[in-house]
Amino acid sequence: MCASPSYLAAYGKPTTIEDLDNHKCARRASHYGPEFAPWRFSRPETGEPFERSVQGTLSFDSPMRWLTPDCPVQALLQLHTYMAEPHIKSGALVEVLPAFAADGPPISVLFPSSRSLAPKVRAFIDS
Repeated sequence: MCASPSYLAAYGKPTTIEDLDNHKCARRASHYGPEFAPWRFSRPETGEPFERSVQGTLSFDSPMRWLTPDCPVQALLQLHTYMAEPHIKSGALVEVLPAFAADGPPISVLFPSSRSLAPKVRAFIDS
């Protein structure tokens, strides 16, 4: 989870999962119906995964538009590491509640055959 420094300056940084009830959370559209997808977490003590619904007025089906300098998000976001990490390193976003970070869903790669793969694609699959 992360947020822009301006959001955290205005609303404070959550320190517990329960604090999310007092924050604006950007909700992701579910791929399985009209409701919003719950956020995924991991219990720091056990690593056990759990989900929790969050509230907020912003929703999206892809966060990429919000990850641009001209559109700072005024909400908490839950993003995949590969999306958030460059923005956290640059200071555009700040990680929050890192102890509760959970693994995302598995990613599958489909390709027609190994003979026609570009070297970059093979390197990505093998990494």
